Amino acid sequence: MLALLLLCFAPLAVAEPITAKCCFPHKFTAVVMENGGLKMPNAPASGIDYVTHMYANFDKSLVRMDRNGTTGGLPDIQTMYFNYTKHMLHFIKDGQCTPTSLAAPVPSLCFREGYHYEGRHVLGSKGNNIISDKWSRTSTATNISMSLYVSEDCTPLIQIYTDLASAVRAQTILTYTSFSEGVSDDVFNLPDSCQS
Repeated sequence: MLALLLLCFAPLAVAEPITAKCCFPHKFTAVVMENGGLKMPNAPASGIDYVTHMYANFDKSLVRMDRNGTTGGLPDIQTMYFNYTKHMLHFIKDGQCTPTSLAAPVPSLCFREGYHYEGRHVLGSKGNNIISDKWSRTSTATNISMSLYVSEDCTPLIQIYTDLASAVRAQTILTYTSFSEGVSDDVFNLPDSCQS
């Protein structure tokens, strides 16, 4: 369905069981490559291709995403500010700020509970690879499947989301790059267009 990155998801012959929780850092920045596609009813399939600069401070329940890319070949630039404490999302596009209620809970930084450990894998090719652990789960509420590949120190590498039920068929692959712990507080300040 989608042209995936040329990655080898070959399981290693010996996968050591994981007993400790695997948790993302509370504060981090990352550049996330978002590739995928969606199929709306009675419409042709369209591709999704974004580069997202992500900033997270889960001590304060704040996330910011600066997205630049295309959906269905059409250019799209947007910024999203998630404030899970105030249950607000500010969506900025073309200079317009649209606030909306955010019903979603704070995303969990730890994913051992409720996830199935699928073993140790190799991403890449001979001489140019990284060892990763794969976790997966399918939400019974939404029927969305999620697979997550993390490094041995629990740094996110790849997430794959697949919508298995909705009339809108979709799959998205997120590839994390430039992952770094820590984040400056000022990146979460809302612009003037969101203050009124």
